Amino acid sequence: MGIIFAPLVETLIFQWACIKCLQMLRLNAPVILIISGFLFALAHEFEERWPVDMFIAGLAFSWVFLVETRRPKGFPVLVTVSVHALFNAMALAISV
Repeated sequence: MGIIFAPLVETLIFQWACIKCLQMLRLNAPVILIISGFLFALAHEFEERWPVDMFIAGLAFSWVFLVETRRPKGFPVLVTVSVHALFNAMALAISV
């Protein structure tokens, strides 16, 4: 359950809400990606992972979200949650 629930909540916070708010400020995509990635890494600071790794993951998830948002028939939340869940599952599998 956690493998899907955490990515859903984090996608809604760090991609959907964050990106929508930053777009309302009329920031360009690279700035949006950096801010969203930074906030994602900051939220994962308590974990034993390197902050740079979480920043890169946050950038990747935000990029997936933006690409899916721009597709005519894209599903940004669903695709980003799926990518994030796969990332978490692979990290879990590697750590076991």
